[in-house]
Amino acid sequence: MAGPLSFVYHQLASGARSEWEHGTGQIGQDQAVTYHSIDSPTNPPLPGGGGKVTAMAITADGIVTETPVAGVLPQPAALMSWGVMSADKMTVVGTATAADGAFVLRVIQLVHPPSIPLTPATYTLGNLAGAYGFHELVDGGTSLWSHGELEIDPSGAASYAVYSDSSGSSALPAPLALSLDQQGMVQQPGEPSYNGQLSYFGDLMVATGTNASGGYGLGIFLKR
Repeated sequence: MAGPLSFVYHQLASGARSEWEHGTGQIGQDQAVTYHSIDSPTNPPLPGGGGKVTAMAITADGIVTETPVAGVLPQPAALMSWGVMSADKMTVVGTATAADGAFVLRVIQLVHPPSIPLTPATYTLGNLAGAYGFHELVDGGTSLWSHGELEIDPSGAASYAVYSDSSGSSALPAPLALSLDQQGMVQQPGEPSYNGQLSYFGDLMVATGTNASGGYGLGIFLKR
């Protein structure tokens, strides 16, 4: 991975600790990782205090691993032990076991390619529009999986066209309104726990949040 690269990640932990987490940061040309922000229901401290805290390595086959920088504290709760980079080199999906024994699934998205500057035109609300197939996992509260189709119009209004979950329900969830900022962050006005990221190419959205029953969710939405 050539640096410097701005990234956003979303993850879901289960087992010893159930919660979502999302954060932002940068991978430098030396492959060192600096976290700029981190958020979860338990409000963890910023890893490394805003300095270089871990290092990422990648093999020729696209396998990504993360290791700590010696002596730097606090470390992230979980270091990605195994990840795979997508063919377009913009997404990494990986797993980890946290220090407290929680099992973690993490999706890292690069905000833009290193050779292309981020501009106000990189992400516009119209880029979010389209029909998405989605899969979501919820842990804690009422734990379940769900899948279906979500349609988003150019104004950010989103409605479910198809829905099915592990409880046997096929009732369509209520429509929602989404917003998009100039770095691709997707938010749901009135729901502060909701945080998503649209991919640079506009064909993938990853989001985390807390649902009405108190469950922590991770959703992956692929544009059709």
